[in-house]
Amino acid sequence: MARRQYHVYVIKLDEGFALTRAAKEANPDMNADKECLYVGYSSKTPEARFEEHTAGRRSKKGFPLYSRKVRKWGLCLLPEMYEDYNPIKSRGEAIKLEKKLTRRFRRQGYTVWSN
Repeated sequence: MARRQYHVYVIKLDEGFALTRAAKEANPDMNADKECLYVGYSSKTPEARFEEHTAGRRSKKGFPLYSRKVRKWGLCLLPEMYEDYNPIKSRGEAIKLEKKLTRRFRRQGYTVWSN
C-alpha cells in the first residue's frame, strides 16, 4: 500500500483581505505593496484543495472543507511559492512546513492567513 503524501500550497487572496480586522491582527507588519496569501497543507493536490475552498465543498456529514477566507478572497494558486517543497512524507512535516512558510512570508511583509 502506498504511503499518503501531503502537500503545502499557497493561494493568492484579493487585496481587499488586507483591510479586514483578521488580516490586520494576524499581520501587524504587513506591507500594503505585497500580495495577500493563504498558506495551507493537505493530503490532496494543491489544485484539488483550491477547488474545494473556492467551491465551498462540504463533507458527507455537512462540515465545511473550506476556509471562509479563501472562499471569499481566493484568486489563484501560486505554485512558484510552494512546488519545490512537495510532496511531503508525513502530516507532521506538512504542518511544520505550513507554519514555517507562514512565518517566512509574514517576515517578508506579505499579508498571510493560515489555520
